[in-house]
Amino acid sequence: MSNPSGSNPPHNPYTTEHSSAQPYAPNGSPAFVQPSNIVQQVLPFGILLMIHGGIVLMLGFCAAMFPVIALIAQVEPDEEMWMVVGVYGVIASGLFLIGTLQMLAGWKAIQFRNPFWVYTGFGALSLGLFTCYCTPTSLGLLIWGVILMVHNDVKYAFELGKTMNRTEVLAVFDQRQQSFSQPNRGQEVPPQI
Repeated sequence: MSNPSGSNPPHNPYTTEHSSAQPYAPNGSPAFVQPSNIVQQVLPFGILLMIHGGIVLMLGFCAAMFPVIALIAQVEPDEEMWMVVGVYGVIASGLFLIGTLQMLAGWKAIQFRNPFWVYTGFGALSLGLFTCYCTPTSLGLLIWGVILMVHNDVKYAFELGKTMNRTEVLAVFDQRQQSFSQPNRGQEVPPQI
């Protein structure tokens, strides 16, 4: 079914008279993109990703302090103690790397810059799944982040982020939301009887 430009869109029996959800743009042509609030979710996602990265950094600090305290407590370290120091050193280094990548990815997400770092943060979140302490939050942030990043509006926001700052990107989506949320915009309102 085609809709010539300038004519009214076909009547949808599943919407009410006062419904603001319009499958058509104000001029009657099919809307290319539907308005959504998903772009505004990138900010809390980025903040939570940075907080999670900070928690992983603290976990790495605790993992690094354990062998130091054990070495201080033992007068003469033996071979097994040096093995423990090495294992915990590797674990702490990995946690420091994971936490740093998550904090950088969260910052890039907040600024709508370079989605590569956000995807790198997803990799860091998936590595964080192996630590028992961070598994629930890593899994939740990973699922939420993937849902956000595959959405067309978020992809477009990151494209806009190459030339605009965060406030300008959010303003673009706020204007688009307002233009679609006005009922009967660009159409004549029938007289009330």
